Amino acid sequence: MTPSLRGTVPLAVALLIALAVATLPVPRAAHAGPVYEVCVPMQEHAEASGSRVGFVVLDLTDGSHCSNRADEPFRTASLYKLFVLTEAYEQAREGTFAWDEEITFDRLREGTESGQDDTEEVTVDAAEAARLMIQLTDNEAAEALAERLTWRAVNAEPARLGLPNTILGGSYTTTANDIAYFFAQLHARTLLGPEDDDAMLRILLDQRIRDRIPWFLPADVPIAHKTGRIDTVANDAGIVYAPAGPFVLVVLTESEETWDPGYHAIRELGRIAYEGYQEAPPTETPPPTATPTP
Repeated sequence: MTPSLRGTVPLAVALLIALAVATLPVPRAAHAGPVYEVCVPMQEHAEASGSRVGFVVLDLTDGSHCSNRADEPFRTASLYKLFVLTEAYEQAREGTFAWDEEITFDRLREGTESGQDDTEEVTVDAAEAARLMIQLTDNEAAEALAERLTWRAVNAEPARLGLPNTILGGSYTTTANDIAYFFAQLHARTLLGPEDDDAMLRILLDQRIRDRIPWFLPADVPIAHKTGRIDTVANDAGIVYAPAGPFVLVVLTESEETWDPGYHAIRELGRIAYEGYQEAPPTETPPPTATPTP
């Protein structure tokens, strides 16, 4: 077995990176940034939504950010599948797993009603299982892939990535700050490395579930994101590539009786956040060159 080079990023370093991800040479002035325009409306809507809402919006150009209940624990729902994905890429790089391996799982036959025991065996390669897991949030594919990688390795993945408040195996909880850090690192190509991060972003950009963050956004706006829902929980998190620049948006929700209020909260917060980024910043006109005097 090839020795693993994986290590845990200290929390202090993780937070510094997450809040200082500026990569462009000339950042916008702090007072003029979109985050500062949308922060209060987003916080007010989150607290008035009827759900418990944790969110982070993080500008990937200048590092400005806004949050609400960002360190409170929320159930991951299918956001845990992000860590199945990263573990798969890490094991593939280490040579203990291959994307052309066969992954087999059982699923209900098409047209079968819930509660009926009419399943069929499905076999796909690991690359297709990962695509189904992320883009269609396929639970059977995710569980089969995680079993191949081992749940022990998957459950240990958040700690290796520097996410101390994300707990898999048992409680399955995370925070908006942890998930924002995940996507900030992914954007910077420093989560696993440029090649693997590019590959994961391509999968996330082709997300087929568009009923939360993308709901009120123009259809042509690229969004690399992952959704989750279970019981009274609804989540969505990712990178929005808006005209005024890319930003991370993480929204985690928990409601009382159903996930529906969470859906509405995520859609509205996505709309408010995008309003600050829907127009590209104006290009500054250089001052005219003075005419030389004789």
